Amino acid sequence: MKKLYFLLVALCFVLSAAATEMPRALRIKSGAQRVAASAPVTLPATDVTAEGFTANWKAVPGTETYSVLVYEPGTAATAGTYVILKETFDLVSMGTTIDPYFPDDAFVELSAYDWTYTPDWQGFWPVFSRGMVGGMIYSPYIDLVNDGGKFTVTMNVVGTAGGQVVLTSTGSDGSKEKATFNLTQSGTNTFTHTFTNGCHDTFLTFVDNGILNDPEGEYMNVYDFLDDITVTQELKAGDATLRLVGTAETGLTHQSFATLPYRYGATKLAYDVQANILIPGPDYPEDEYDYEVEHSPYSALEYVTLESGKDPDDPENPDDPTPVDPGLKDGKLYVGNFENPQDADIEAGTWWNRAPYQWYTKYSGSQFIYTADMLKGLKAGDKIKGVTFKYQDQGSFAALETELSLVIQNTEKTEFEKKQDTEKYEWIPVNFSDAILLDYAAELYYMTTEEIEFEFGEEHALVYDGQSIALTCWSENLGEEVSAVASVVKYGTLKSTMVFGSDTKTFQDVYETGFNEPYMTPEKFVPVAKFTVETSSGIKEISVGDGEMKAEYFNLQGQRVENPTTGCYIRRTGTDVEKVFIK
Repeated sequence: MKKLYFLLVALCFVLSAAATEMPRALRIKSGAQRVAASAPVTLPATDVTAEGFTANWKAVPGTETYSVLVYEPGTAATAGTYVILKETFDLVSMGTTIDPYFPDDAFVELSAYDWTYTPDWQGFWPVFSRGMVGGMIYSPYIDLVNDGGKFTVTMNVVGTAGGQVVLTSTGSDGSKEKATFNLTQSGTNTFTHTFTNGCHDTFLTFVDNGILNDPEGEYMNVYDFLDDITVTQELKAGDATLRLVGTAETGLTHQSFATLPYRYGATKLAYDVQANILIPGPDYPEDEYDYEVEHSPYSALEYVTLESGKDPDDPENPDDPTPVDPGLKDGKLYVGNFENPQDADIEAGTWWNRAPYQWYTKYSGSQFIYTADMLKGLKAGDKIKGVTFKYQDQGSFAALETELSLVIQNTEKTEFEKKQDTEKYEWIPVNFSDAILLDYAAELYYMTTEEIEFEFGEEHALVYDGQSIALTCWSENLGEEVSAVASVVKYGTLKSTMVFGSDTKTFQDVYETGFNEPYMTPEKFVPVAKFTVETSSGIKEISVGDGEMKAEYFNLQGQRVENPTTGCYIRRTGTDVEKVFIK
């Protein structure tokens, strides 16, 4: 395992670090990797909740530590090219190409900074520029056993003409394949390479070698940065896949994964375990670095399904003392723990993947679906005249200044669907001209709760048709970027939320491509909400002739129609609402 005994050997690495690639195992020895005789035997997971579980296994004699990997299993529906891993590093928020950020520590877990969309990225003496990483960077473990271990990596590198970067693929048997790329232009350079040593725990190492022809040292402080990286593989229909969602190393025979922020709502998970056995050399322990490590084979996968019965939004959950989804009361419709959110509502997911808005990037956007079972008490014909969302400041101080937009509409969809023959998800069609606009500014302090309220007015009020409601929200940040303010959410069971963020692209830019980016897969966190509702007596089915009509008319998406023509509409007169067909 790449992290094994890092604390023991970190000082030695610091003293002996060179410009050449460091072993991913982060061990002082680099001899042959021997394999222990027996793999650990996994046991069923315990402490299973809606958010996580405890992994268990039997002890392997002589083991120093165990490495545990948690995955979301999947299956290729059809044959084709699949994105196995994509990371944009858009969440890196410090440094520039001229003035990079250098962490104080030699070894950095990027996930500790919330700087990646995928887990387990690491750096050794890394450097950072906003939205990019440099130095020596290690990818997560990637399961690439399909297609005989053949896979393709495409990466964009931002740097200076004459620079050189190296990308190495390391397999579990220690086999290495290396590709060297020379930057031919200053700015962005795109490189693609196909490797053939993919295995269950492949990892990639990116190394910036700098400007090679620099006898005067003119470019000593110039760096080449990895801007984004994509790993693809050809899969057959039915091929099994494993998406890494968590890792840990322990000397015990159990490991708690109470929360798994990178599972993005996945409930069907699996884990396996590897034993690591220290083999002392002749000078050990006097020479504390004189050792090698045996790695056992991985255990069989142990599958676990997170329990919906422990969902923090489940009203029968005894750990949640507050009413959940109280429904419609006094003209207000509540979704989730709006009035008194619990820790699970605030901490579920991470700040950058929760709708409706986030202020870490200049532009953000989201679409999310409230299904009929979330809208308890709301009936067809009721008019929705406003919505309020709730946020909490999880940092010390945050000043928000932003332009917010929102469109609300009826939809028959209950979750997002994949575009045919792709791994991308389609947006729900929306008319941006129907947007409700809000200039918003606020100052928040640590643990301050903030509400953002939209009033629709008669022009934008939605007449509910009895199915689902979709909201499309987007923002442009006018002030400083803020990562510590996160929406309060409700954990659902359907993939009903998609979120977007960028410093260069607006939400409309991405929406016009027709579907979301492959790494922005739907999640199960919908915002808690308070809707303002004007109730009606329900919808009746009738047919109307050509006579005079004195009423409000709405299309089936709930938008007002001033001059209805032939077709089906919702007609509202006072509190009476009818579905009518105009001939």
